[in-house]
Amino acid sequence: MRIASARLPLLVAIPLMLFTACSTDPVIEVTSQEICEQYWDNEIQADTEYKNKEIIVSGDVGCIGRNDAGVAYFLLPFNWNETTGFGVDNDIPMPEITFPGWLCEGGYSVECKFDEKDEAEIAPLEDEDHVFVKGVCQGLVRDVLGIPLFIVLEHCRVVD
Repeated sequence: MRIASARLPLLVAIPLMLFTACSTDPVIEVTSQEICEQYWDNEIQADTEYKNKEIIVSGDVGCIGRNDAGVAYFLLPFNWNETTGFGVDNDIPMPEITFPGWLCEGGYSVECKFDEKDEAEIAPLEDEDHVFVKGVCQGLVRDVLGIPLFIVLEHCRVVD
């Protein structure tokens, strides 16, 4: 009798662990403009919402290529002038120095990195194609001087 009662907690715990492991949070959907604004306004809050989570980001493709490590990527640029008045389409001039991250027509960007097995998905894309990309957010990445580079998504896939 003692053996049977000792196994009873395991019989209850195992299905509960399986249920917990199989349950998933809904995937967060956001535009490139929204996530860039949120990181600009409050990086700590944005990290709480997005970092290390699988999210879907929508936006217009720009700057398709490979980085120095040979990883295929594209950017979902956000032109700050829509919100802050700073950018290429208004009377306020762009700064003389262009930092990484202020790419693709003077906007902050989401860098979408693709694993080698998935990089064929981006071959047919062109600048300004509107896409939805699912990936794991790594948050705001900075260079060695602390200058913000990009909001990075890794293990990306283009989704419908």
